[in-house]
Amino acid sequence: MSKKFSIRELKGLIDEVITEEKRKTSRRLVRSGKRSLVDFLFEGEDADPVTQGAEQAAGEDGKDFSQALAVLKGEAGSGQPLSEAIADGASTTKAWLQANGKEEGVLELLGMGLEDGDPDSEKILQAETKVPVSKIQATQNIISLHGSVGWPLSNPESFAFWAEIPSSGFTDGRGQHIVAANSTEGVLVLDGHHRWSAGKCMGGDGFSIAAMVFTFPEGYNTPKAELAIGHIAIAAELGTGEVPSSSAAGGEGANILGQDITGAIKELRGTTNADNGKEYGSEEWFAALVSDEGCKKAAIRYGCTEEELTPGGAAEGDEAAAPEAQAPAEGEAAPAEEGASGFTEEQKTVIWDKIAAAIGSNWSGATAVDGPGRQDMPQFGGGDSHPGGGKDGKGIADTAVFGKMKSGAVNFKDPYVAESRTRKSGNLILERWHKLAGLDKK
Repeated sequence: MSKKFSIRELKGLIDEVITEEKRKTSRRLVRSGKRSLVDFLFEGEDADPVTQGAEQAAGEDGKDFSQALAVLKGEAGSGQPLSEAIADGASTTKAWLQANGKEEGVLELLGMGLEDGDPDSEKILQAETKVPVSKIQATQNIISLHGSVGWPLSNPESFAFWAEIPSSGFTDGRGQHIVAANSTEGVLVLDGHHRWSAGKCMGGDGFSIAAMVFTFPEGYNTPKAELAIGHIAIAAELGTGEVPSSSAAGGEGANILGQDITGAIKELRGTTNADNGKEYGSEEWFAALVSDEGCKKAAIRYGCTEEELTPGGAAEGDEAAAPEAQAPAEGEAAPAEEGASGFTEEQKTVIWDKIAAAIGSNWSGATAVDGPGRQDMPQFGGGDSHPGGGKDGKGIADTAVFGKMKSGAVNFKDPYVAESRTRKSGNLILERWHKLAGLDKK
């Protein structure tokens, strides 16, 4: 009677045969066109990555991703599963990437969504389009007053840009878009909050901003998951455990989310914009309302009248004061002289307050979902910590990240890797031998 092999003995025999064949004859057999034992065993198998031959078990580059997979599953590294971090949102996912991103193979595995056995499962649809600012909600929990109105109210050129609602769809004339997503909560900003808030404040609900709009797979189209996956895509493209970030404050000034900003804008006049060093409502800024047609048109758009924009004229509802009436009483300081603009102080106040009221009305109704601070938001263009663009270790190109997301290469869903990437050659071939011999274990 023939001897029966135990499973252990059969596995040992297979491993011995495979090892010997690889060592002595694999190259000669390939050149001669003869079939190896591995070829024979896997003849007729589908080309699915899960059932690739033993020579593919660790990947064509020979890497074994079992340790990296353990990190993603929370069995190694920080001990937190990636799925749990995604469900918790941007802040937790950023911390997870910083804690685990330097583990061997982890970031590489996060960019292998096309090789996980289901290459279409993580595709993120994208559309470049214009979206009405009134239809967009914030996810960042801080929107700065200065970041929203700072440039137009301190720089005449920026103010003149708003003489008419721009047809280009951009808030600053440079052609920058925001990054948004179709979420379970509506259209959300993922990156570019101050471009959006500037558009809402200065353009009003009639303004549509240029946007790259993502549509995530069902189950991952929640505000928390969308922000988290943005971090994962950026880290996978950048290839380091460091995650791009921006300054925590997001510019000087009060947080305007949910606020009536009319009064805050009125108080800006005479202070300095830290971003450009210019004074809000400076003499230069008021002079441009006279000398620059675009600035004058913008002021009229925000409610000022031609009469109010005439230097030296009366303020609305007031009669012009006679020169002798302006003489100071004894003991009082002399009134300040009119500057280069030619406007009286009273006129400047009327003009500034009307513009403030119009911008405040535009901002009214802006909403936000619960989200993280600016420093934990995904920065598709690199933020303050990774400026410049390009995969050079210093910057990151948003178009490269978008391409990775669109293709399905961002690996955020389990299974994270094809079975053949994490199983030993002997085990895989033993299972195939069992299958052919009808010896499948029950």
